[in-house]
Amino acid sequence: MAAAAVHVLLLLLPLATITSASSAPLPLLALLSLKSSLGDPAGALRSWTYAAAASAGATRSLAPPWCAWPGVACDGATGEVVGVDLSRRNLSGTVSPTAARLLSPTLTSLNLSGNAFAGELPPAVLLLRRLVALDVSHNFFNSTFPDGIAKLGSLAFLDAFSNCFVGELPRGIGELRRLEHLNLGGSFFNGSIPGEVGQLRRLRFLHLAGNALSGRLPRELGELTSVEHLEIGYNAYDGGIPPEFGKMAQLRYLDIAAANVSGPLPPELGELTRLESLFLFKNRIAGAIPPRWSRLRALQVLDVSDNHLAGAIPAGLGELTNLTTLNLMSNSLSGTIPAAIGALPSLEVLQLWNNSLAGRLPESLGASRRLVRLDVSTNSLSGPIPPGVCAGNRLARLILFDNRLEYFNVSGNLVGGALPDMAWRGPKLQVFAASRCGLVGELPAFGATGCANLYRLELAGNALGGGIPGDIGSCKRLVSLRLQHNELTGEIPAAIAALPSITEVDLSWNALTGTVPPGFTNCTTLETFDVSFNHLAPAEPSSDAGERGSPARHTAAMWVSAVAVAFAGMVVLAGTARWLQWRGGDDTAAADALGPGGARHPDLVVGPWRMTASRG
Repeated sequence: MAAAAVHVLLLLLPLATITSASSAPLPLLALLSLKSSLGDPAGALRSWTYAAAASAGATRSLAPPWCAWPGVACDGATGEVVGVDLSRRNLSGTVSPTAARLLSPTLTSLNLSGNAFAGELPPAVLLLRRLVALDVSHNFFNSTFPDGIAKLGSLAFLDAFSNCFVGELPRGIGELRRLEHLNLGGSFFNGSIPGEVGQLRRLRFLHLAGNALSGRLPRELGELTSVEHLEIGYNAYDGGIPPEFGKMAQLRYLDIAAANVSGPLPPELGELTRLESLFLFKNRIAGAIPPRWSRLRALQVLDVSDNHLAGAIPAGLGELTNLTTLNLMSNSLSGTIPAAIGALPSLEVLQLWNNSLAGRLPESLGASRRLVRLDVSTNSLSGPIPPGVCAGNRLARLILFDNRLEYFNVSGNLVGGALPDMAWRGPKLQVFAASRCGLVGELPAFGATGCANLYRLELAGNALGGGIPGDIGSCKRLVSLRLQHNELTGEIPAAIAALPSITEVDLSWNALTGTVPPGFTNCTTLETFDVSFNHLAPAEPSSDAGERGSPARHTAAMWVSAVAVAFAGMVVLAGTARWLQWRGGDDTAAADALGPGGARHPDLVVGPWRMTASRG
């Protein structure tokens, strides 16, 4: 303690000298006292010196020099210090009582945010009785909030967000009747929200989220008839949402997410006709979505996901024409998706997964050309995908698995991303077509019964890599397999040749290796088979297999061999064309060599060469 006292005396000694030698102005003394109590490792306040003030004529100048110091704001007429903004300067330490007493008659704004202040909020701050705005957010204060906040009766703005305050919310907060902005979120305040907060009738912004608050939500908050932004989620309350919240007529933003709230959704919230964003996700709310919520005509975002909601989706939600995001996933909702929701003109995100919804997707879904994300997986939906779901070319995520979709076709839309692990698990899925969609990643495994009814799989023209899953043999009804123009590697699974109904296989333009499985020579159903432009090796000839086989098998074997011979011939022709091009110096020589007459046909690209066919 003695050492600390000596340190303070040494800091204040220059001030005493200044006072006796030059009668320094009180604002100057106040600012120098404040500087002396602060830790300033980066030298952000190095220009705050008496020498700098004296050299500019501090006692005689009509424009006091300290008014030009960084972070200092003065009254233009009197030169008195009315604002100190020391935000984001890596400062620590405290606010000295001397500085606070000298500044208290004039200071109306103090900003200490974004620094390294720790420990207790300086009690001297409560001496600044004329403060209108106080910002101590984004620091490391880790004590209880000091008593006496009610002394700052002029305060209109109080922000202490993102600190480590503990204990209960500041006592006497309800006496700050001029308060318009209150942010005490992002700390460790505990206890309940005091009902006296409802007395702050001028309050327009209230943020208490991200603490350890408990108890019941006070119905007195409904008296905040001027509040526009109410954010009190990420706590651990008891009970439900008071119906009195429906009286906050100016409310535009309401967030009570992840707050352990239970009970039903109050129909009275439907009276918040100015409400634009409503977040109630990750709670224990049960019951139905109130039909009265169809009155929320200004609503843009509605998220009541991860609750215990049941019953049907009210058709009235389709009247919310400003709605851009509707998140109702992970509930127990049943019934059908109202047709009017598909026609919402501003809808961008619709997430209804993990419910018990049935019936069809609305026919008009996506017709507004604004849809970006659609996830209705894990329901009991059936019927086709709406024809306009990809209209507008904005759709970035489409997830429909674990339903009853029988036909899935999004080919030609830049969906992007990887195929979900459950892509083939629709028990009634028959067609999966997603060619030219910008897909990446690997093909998911098919599983033992994951594709039991799939008869057509088309994923051509993407950037899929990895191997073809060996369990593709479980797709017993597969007729058509088109995976051309990808980046697939590994060997061709022999299980494909054993599929009982396979008719078309196109694996061309990939990076497959190994040999063509010999089972394809015995595949009597195969009509089209293309494995060109891969890295396949010639198959070893089997001993007189063709002689002993049936006529059909013999024909299939000859056909597969013919494909190989034709491919080899194309390579030879391409080599010849390349050689003639090198010899003749242009494409004309190659064209003439390929046939008489010189008539040109469209170019055929073979590997790195370009072949030009000619008429005979």
